[in-house]
Amino acid sequence: MYYIEELLAIVLAVLLGLALLFFPTTIYRLQSFLYFADTGRHGRYGEAPEPTPRVKQLIRGIGIVLIGFAMVLIAQPWL
Repeated sequence: MYYIEELLAIVLAVLLGLALLFFPTTIYRLQSFLYFADTGRHGRYGEAPEPTPRVKQLIRGIGIVLIGFAMVLIAQPWL
């Protein structure tokens, strides 16, 4: 039987993992929203550098790890 904390952790891990897996560019831009705000770069407001393919793979890898963590939590009663 799951408690509410475990169910919330499972839902949060799955949702965040899926977001990281399917929308890595959006997650990168959200993460860098304030980080790149005062770097002295000139350009349009809100512009941020595009993530490299390696960064996208890293973000997707973190998403897979989170989904795996959720699977472990789901399997916990049977382990």
